[in-house]
Amino acid sequence: MYYPDYFRFENLPRAAAPSRPARRRRFLAGTALTLLLGACSPTIEVRGYVPDEAVLAGVKAGVDNRQSVSDMLGTPSTIATFDTDIWYYVSTTQRREAFFDPELLSRTIVAVEFDQNGNVADLRRYSLADGRIVAFTERETPTRGRELTFLEQMFGNFGRFSGASGGAGGGPGS
Repeated sequence: MYYPDYFRFENLPRAAAPSRPARRRRFLAGTALTLLLGACSPTIEVRGYVPDEAVLAGVKAGVDNRQSVSDMLGTPSTIATFDTDIWYYVSTTQRREAFFDPELLSRTIVAVEFDQNGNVADLRRYSLADGRIVAFTERETPTRGRELTFLEQMFGNFGRFSGASGGAGGGPGS
């Protein structure tokens, strides 16, 4: 069978191989795109420690004391500020995406309360559903004086001091 020359592959013009700088630019662009997409992927962050249910079931009110709780559960995340007879074990799971604020997925708090003798009085569990939103006030306390602009703050001290010692007229020869 006869094929004309324009159907033969060996007669097709070959594309020129990209030059070294062009290959480098393509590589850098591909790497930058990969890093950019990787930075935008969400990450799950787990912080804190809450023992599992099997370990928590071993803590008995009236039987265990501070030492046995510390041995079983470990060091608490925090101790109550005003009432040191309550230990808190806190764990938080949140999703973070690039530079956006993290989204809180779950929070678990285990509170171990001790009586005056140091024995376990109560063991309570709290979740994110048990939390309450606290509304902060937006009021500001007024300050005396006037507000300075950025440039006034930056250049306000020029010319105020003289001499190498930094004091106003306190250096030798002034």
